[in-house]
Amino acid sequence: MKKYLILITIALLNITYGIAQEKKLRIYLNYNKNYNYINYRTGKIKINKGTPNEYEISNIYSLGLEKKAFNLSLNIRYFINEKLGLNFGFSNVSKEFTINYDEWYIYSDPVTGEHSPPQRGMKMIYYNFPVLASYTVMNKKKLKVTHSLGVTTNVYYSNVDGYRLVSNQSLGIWEKENIDYNNKYAKKVFLNATFMVDVDILFFKWGGINLGGVADFGLTNCLKEPKISRLITLQIKAGIFIQ
Repeated sequence: MKKYLILITIALLNITYGIAQEKKLRIYLNYNKNYNYINYRTGKIKINKGTPNEYEISNIYSLGLEKKAFNLSLNIRYFINEKLGLNFGFSNVSKEFTINYDEWYIYSDPVTGEHSPPQRGMKMIYYNFPVLASYTVMNKKKLKVTHSLGVTTNVYYSNVDGYRLVSNQSLGIWEKENIDYNNKYAKKVFLNATFMVDVDILFFKWGGINLGGVADFGLTNCLKEPKISRLITLQIKAGIFIQ
């Protein structure tokens, strides 16, 4: 992914050279540290007991999410005038979920007869596409501060792995069994309201250093089973910009 972002950056530099000469375009390559949270509310879940038309009703009693994640991002900001601009971007990020069901619920596989406790785990990869409106709040000779507001779309790409815990009754332990969930429990597309702050420090004629922060607030559910499953991501970023 790092190689792809570098190649895309080089290609964009060649394509947008004419615009860049007017100082209306800035291209950003950032390294990001993400802090993830999830706001969820469970509801009654209908789960097949292993025979046709026979179900049990369960709840999700806890939902885990990988707290920290790191990724690279590529963003383009076009300045319409001295104050207003448009920001477009691309990045990829993984989301690792753990779903724990009510403790009394144990699932029996209708084919193998194996039992699993109330836990599922999955690691999903998403592509992120922010579309933001920008407003410059400070513009000095070497320093520019910009606020941006808009929507980021998370688009499902693949699942790295999934698992459930299987009961080994002879040993009296739970064992991890890898499963390809094929996005059974997660949404393929979900939306976030995005607020971003950028501080650009110009060191050279061609560019400089970018520092900033991003806050994403889930507008739509990211998982299928809970009634509510909204992601909240706070991001610290650092990188370079080219103009």
